[in-house]
Amino acid sequence: MPWTPIETLLGTHAELETFTHNIEYYEEGAAGDPLAIPPVPAGENTYYIVRIIPQQVNPNSVTFTTGDPGIISGFYRGIFNDSLTTRSEGGTITTISTLGAPEGPVFDKVNRVGLSEVISFKADTTRSRTFTYLVEAITIVGSTVTVVASNTYTILAQDLNWTPGQLNLKGLIADASGNTTQ
Repeated sequence: MPWTPIETLLGTHAELETFTHNIEYYEEGAAGDPLAIPPVPAGENTYYIVRIIPQQVNPNSVTFTTGDPGIISGFYRGIFNDSLTTRSEGGTITTISTLGAPEGPVFDKVNRVGLSEVISFKADTTRSRTFTYLVEAITIVGSTVTVVASNTYTILAQDLNWTPGQLNLKGLIADASGNTTQ
């Protein structure tokens, strides 16, 4: 009863790197399935529908397709817990976290209108996160779903390049400096 790919680590991807992973499950030389559409004759491999169930919250930029094959695709965005504290021209201090609502990187959440000061930026020092997915091979007869087999796959997301974050921080500081009315 083979899963493909055999290796359960689907890959290591940098933040914002686009990826697509196809996962299949089949039984070799099965006895056949006359109820399948189309029917599978005896002696041929039987491929199953694969559904992917994320085991933690994924960003909206990652999508899951149930089918033959099951597909995980997209890119990881805003997955590390960076935080940023700013002050507005009116004196309001705001702290923003990447993992807080709304979804997305901390720099995308800053209200740059009336921004007067960047007080602090704290980067998540981990910069590596493992996403786990339960993958199930299923059959569907009428409204009944039967799990034939299951497996667990992972993807390692990393952001080891600090250049984009440095450029975003410099740009934000420049915006704050340009907004000051003294």
